[in-house]
Amino acid sequence: MFQKQMQGEDEISFLEAKYKSARLNLLIIIACTAINIVMISLGVDMFFLFSAFVPYILILYGNLLCGKLPPDYYEGEDMSTLEFFPDTFLWGMIAVAVVILLLYLLTWFFSKNEEGNWLLFGLVLYAIDFIAMVLLFGVQLAMLVDYIIHGLGIGILASGVIAGIKRRKILRARRAAARTPQPQSSYLEDE
Repeated sequence: MFQKQMQGEDEISFLEAKYKSARLNLLIIIACTAINIVMISLGVDMFFLFSAFVPYILILYGNLLCGKLPPDYYEGEDMSTLEFFPDTFLWGMIAVAVVILLLYLLTWFFSKNEEGNWLLFGLVLYAIDFIAMVLLFGVQLAMLVDYIIHGLGIGILASGVIAGIKRRKILRARRAAARTPQPQSSYLEDE
């Protein structure tokens, strides 16, 4: 009995560690996405792969369509002949990107209770982000590393969601078992 209880405690600890690892990875995704947003807003032409794609691409296209990128992005066109959107379009794209980033941040913050539901929302957001990347760029070899990194992030988040659900089921079963009265034998019944 004691050994079985210890195995159960080890399993709970293992599931908690997986869940916390998934939350940490979500926080890394958020941090890398925030850094990417700042870098693209400042015109830096690099980004972290372990991040959300949609906020980055929104700001990149906002910069492109508003004429904020270096001339080589416009394929040698004369910048004075091109028509661009007003800067308010770029600010709108930045606002949408920040809202998406805030959704990820709220997901991380509220997922602290280890129930799995908020982390599931983060997983869905990141999966939609991956689908958007594939729909925008298609399946191409140049994007292979991006797809692999996104797939890894989805796998980590999924494993955390599963761990949270399993942990919740085990704890609920334990609470239910503790509440049910155990049959007791009495000496009076034997007589």
